[in-house]
Amino acid sequence: MIGRTTFLWLLLAALAGYGLFQVKYQVVSLEEELARLNAATLREQNQIHVLEAEWSYLNQPQRLEELNERFVHLKPINPVQFASIASIPMRPERLDIEPGARLPGTEGMIARMAPPRRPALPGTNPGQPRDAAPAPVYSAAAAPIAPNAIPKPPTISGGSILPVSVPR
Repeated sequence: MIGRTTFLWLLLAALAGYGLFQVKYQVVSLEEELARLNAATLREQNQIHVLEAEWSYLNQPQRLEELNERFVHLKPINPVQFASIASIPMRPERLDIEPGARLPGTEGMIARMAPPRRPALPGTNPGQPRDAAPAPVYSAAAAPIAPNAIPKPPTISGGSILPVSVPR
């Protein structure tokens, strides 16, 4: 009996020692990370201090006035340069145009903007051999879709979608 309890206490002491060992090294690694973060924070604060000093130098009114006179030649705004909301023209009314029709005054614009395209000849694609037949052309008008061909999702009487069980 004494052998078992002694073995049990030795095992508990070994487990406690191992636990303390692990905790100690976690604390050491966290202290190193904290020191690294503190050093990075100090570097950032020093950089911010330098940037604030540079910003205050660059925004000195005398310096900005000299740069304006030398390069931009800006002048103060006169009251006659302001406009009222009433002086802004209203948006033109919406034009009802059929799909595919051109807007008035845009005739020939596309021809001026882009050069005409030439149709591709069979065998001119780099991946297509010269003796291959051209790819078939499919038309949407060839196979109209019946309105009943699209299935509706299953619903409950309330109109909501049925719950789906997902295997885990």
